[in-house]
Amino acid sequence: MALAAFSHKSRTEFSDSPDPDDHPQRKKMSWEGIEVWDRMEHRGGMSVVKIRPAAFLEKEESDKTGEKALLILNQPIVNGSVFDKVWHYSTLRVCADGGANRLYDYFGDDDDMRKTYLPDCITGDLDSLNDSTRQYYDALGVPIIRNPDQYSTDFDKAVDVVVDKLGPTAPIISLGSMGGRVDQSMSSIHRLFISQEKKQPLLLLSDQNVTILLMPGISRISTPLTHLGKTCGIIPIAGTAHITTKGLEWDVENWETKFGGQLSTSNNLVKDEIEITTDVPVIFTAELRQKE
Repeated sequence: MALAAFSHKSRTEFSDSPDPDDHPQRKKMSWEGIEVWDRMEHRGGMSVVKIRPAAFLEKEESDKTGEKALLILNQPIVNGSVFDKVWHYSTLRVCADGGANRLYDYFGDDDDMRKTYLPDCITGDLDSLNDSTRQYYDALGVPIIRNPDQYSTDFDKAVDVVVDKLGPTAPIISLGSMGGRVDQSMSSIHRLFISQEKKQPLLLLSDQNVTILLMPGISRISTPLTHLGKTCGIIPIAGTAHITTKGLEWDVENWETKFGGQLSTSNNLVKDEIEITTDVPVIFTAELRQKE
C-alpha cells in the first residue's frame, strides 16, 4: 500500500448526510455505466455521482439498454473475456486507425469468427493502418474514413464519429487507451478531461484496469468484487487534492494527496461499493479481477 496515513487539516470538511436516493429534488441522468444526480444541497453542498465502471462486465447482451460506443485503439487485445463482453455490451464499434490491425490480429487464423466481429467504422489519419487490414475490411463493406487533421489524435477522431452517429453525450468505452507509450496514455487521460467538459461519459479500459475521472464532490462507485480488484488507486492528476474514502482497505479522511507528496496507489477494494470525496478532479483506477 503506497500511502502513509498522515492526519492533516483540510480546507474541505465532510459530514454525514441523507442518502441521495432519498432526496426529493434530485435530477437524474442515467446510462448503464453512470448515474448522475445534479448538484444538490447535502454534505456541504457537494454533488453526488453514482458510477458503475464495471457495468459492461455485469450485464448480458440481452439486458443492455441505451446506445453505447466502443473505441478500439492501437494496443494488443489480450483479455478475450473482457473484449467479448465489452463488444457485445456496445451498440457502435469504432476502430481508431491501428486499432483495426489489433482487431484483425486478435482472431489469428479464425477468419469465420473475425467476420462476425466487424467494426462499424475505421477512422484516423490512417498512417498506422496496414494495407492488408484495410483491404480486408474494405472488401467486407466496413466504412474507412480518413481524417488528416494533425491537431487531433486518432482517439479524438474516433470520438467525433461517435458524436456524429450517437450524439454528443453518448457514453464511450475506450479499449487500449492505457498501456504502451506513456505519452499516448497521458493523452487518453487528457481526453477524460475533454469529455467531462462536454458531458460525455468516458471510461478508459485496458486488459488489466478500468480508469475514470472523478470530479469535485462525492462519487459513489460500484466496485463488485467479483469483477474488480483487488488493487485500486486515486491519482491527483489535476494538482493537490484532499480526499476522503470509504470502502477501501486503507481509508483516509481529509487527506492531502499530490505528486511529490502522498499518493494513494496499490490500495485494495474491500466492498462492492466505495465512496470517494475530493475537492479537485482525481483519477480513479481499479484492477480487473483475474478469473482463476
